Amino acid sequence: MVRQTSRRQTNPEDAAQDMPIWAGKLIVSFDRYSTSIERSLNQTFDRVFSKIVDLQQVQETILSKVAHLESKLSLMTSSSSEQQKLLYSTMVKIRADSQKIDDKIRTTAWVGINEKHDENSTRMFDREIVKKVVYTSGCDDFIRVFDDGRISFFRHQVGSSGLPSCSYEEWATKPYTAIRPLLCKKGLHHGGARVRSESAQASG
Repeated sequence: MVRQTSRRQTNPEDAAQDMPIWAGKLIVSFDRYSTSIERSLNQTFDRVFSKIVDLQQVQETILSKVAHLESKLSLMTSSSSEQQKLLYSTMVKIRADSQKIDDKIRTTAWVGINEKHDENSTRMFDREIVKKVVYTSGCDDFIRVFDDGRISFFRHQVGSSGLPSCSYEEWATKPYTAIRPLLCKKGLHHGGARVRSESAQASG
């Protein structure tokens, strides 16, 4: 028995010849099956790895697009902030200009009336002129506003911009016959001239 075992170990071909036929077929069948399983697993892993690579590429594309969108949003936010600042400064200027325009609309000026010998006499003279125009208008509300001291008049400084003249603010609380046409009709409103005198300011 020992001799036979030694002979089989030293001579594999003899051992294969001594193997039963069914055992050989079983080994061949198992070898084919294992080869098929190995091939199938390799193909499956190849497909999985291919999908993983595709997913990585898609992920990189998504991250790139997200970064691009973030950059655009940042630019839009910055642009929106600048536009808001520009809009705010524009609105502030419009409000300031509208106040100036409103003041000019409410103001009537005329020139060519010389000053008197002193400031007090000039102020009294200007007040009488304004009073005459107000009472000539025939508007009770306008007259009441003048009597309440809510109409001011003053002379512009020499060399100042605008019409250097005696002027007053028109009453704008209630509708009335505009005083500017009345002044033009009576020849008291002129433009383009300048008063060559020192300024005097007073309120009625």
